Amino acid sequence: MTIFEFAEEAKKRGFNLGSNPVRTIRYYIHTGLLKRPVVKQIGKKRVSSFDAAHLSTLELIDYYKKRGLSLKEIKNKISEQLYWSDEALKFIARYKDEFPESAFLKNEPIKREELAFFLSKYLEGIKRGSIDENLINQAFLDKDGNIADFPLKD
Repeated sequence: MTIFEFAEEAKKRGFNLGSNPVRTIRYYIHTGLLKRPVVKQIGKKRVSSFDAAHLSTLELIDYYKKRGLSLKEIKNKISEQLYWSDEALKFIARYKDEFPESAFLKNEPIKREELAFFLSKYLEGIKRGSIDENLINQAFLDKDGNIADFPLKD
């Protein structure tokens, strides 16, 4: 989607981008809060192309802004590595036949595909009523071993 479509989608989702959303998005890119979009050459025009990953990052920015964090603090938050807690590893161990041995290691940063697998199993468990919904609040640790804030929509 173009920057204008991206700004419109953000507005529909209720993200606060101020009075000039396109300008705010460009500022976020300039400061490194948002990754640069892919730029496509269409004839003589260059068009930025934003994707779902940009929307996810913008959602995190909005989440932390609403909690009073500065943009510098937000940048640090969204770029920090997360690690698995013992509770998360205990939960995911029941699915050990479904992932390689090199996945879900205690002192290794969480990989995107691990996170996706964990969240899918977590959400399945919630639907079945077979797990404690509060697991998500204890599943992730920061580099110092403290519980990390992981925003999920209700």
